[in-house]
Order: sequence, then structure tokens, then C-alpha cells
Amino acid sequence: MDIHTPPLFGEKLFSFLGIDFTNTFILAILCALLLIVFFLIGFKKKEIIPGKTQNFFEFILESLFGLFDSM
Repeated sequence: MDIHTPPLFGEKLFSFLGIDFTNTFILAILCALLLIVFFLIGFKKKEIIPGKTQNFFEFILESLFGLFDSM
């Protein structure tokens, strides 16, 4: 009975300029880009009296600062 075990490292999809692109690496880059775009949209139009969108993004950012500060 052969039990399938997942690989320990990401599976290599292709190489470009000597860099191995794995499924894990591509997903990490995609997540980072989505977060950057998400926060750029959220902080695009900062106002003195914030609206609902800016309040939401400031809440997320302050929560992250508090989390990292407590570590």
C-alpha cells in the first residue's frame, strides 16, 4: 500500500534568467501584488474627514501595526 505524500518544496514550473519559478513563489508574488493594489486603491484619495472606505483601510493598517508592535 503506497501512501501519497505531498512534496516538501514547491513544484518547479519553469525557469527564467536562472530563477526557478515554483507554484509557491508565483502565488506569493500574486498575493503581494494584490495587497499592494488593494492598499493603493484604499489610500488613493485621503481626506481630512475620512469616508467609509478610508476608515476601513485605516482600521486594517492600524490593526496590523498593533499586531506587529506587540510581537
